[in-house]
Amino acid sequence: MVITKEPTRAHASLHRTAEVLSRNFIEALARQDFAALAASFSSEARFRALVPRGLREASGGVEASSYFQGWFGAAERIEVVDSSVKRMVDRYHLAWRLRVHDAQGQRLVEQQAYVTERDGQFVVFDLLCSGFRDERPVD
Repeated sequence: MVITKEPTRAHASLHRTAEVLSRNFIEALARQDFAALAASFSSEARFRALVPRGLREASGGVEASSYFQGWFGAAERIEVVDSSVKRMVDRYHLAWRLRVHDAQGQRLVEQQAYVTERDGQFVVFDLLCSGFRDERPVD
């Protein structure tokens, strides 16, 4: 038999804060609002990203958001195809698939992150990226 304890209001509120922060992050990315992305990280945040070209690391929001600006800043339009935010014990799993319209055409990219939130900001952000995949039909 499993007995579960009801979460306290404070505990439930912390989870809502992390979920709202995470969903707002994905929406800001789609809007290319890099200032909002930077503000979602604490000044001491640790950012690590494994992308097709290798490992990228940053400290703090300005440095972390500069990677997203480099990856998505030239896009003419970004559509959120799919996204999710799920709690994973003491962290959150974020996933998003974006359709990016830019000078190279229409491409899909999928990113997943495991994050830790404290006081309404990310303090740890570990990301994995699929790379930009061309959506043109393959012959």
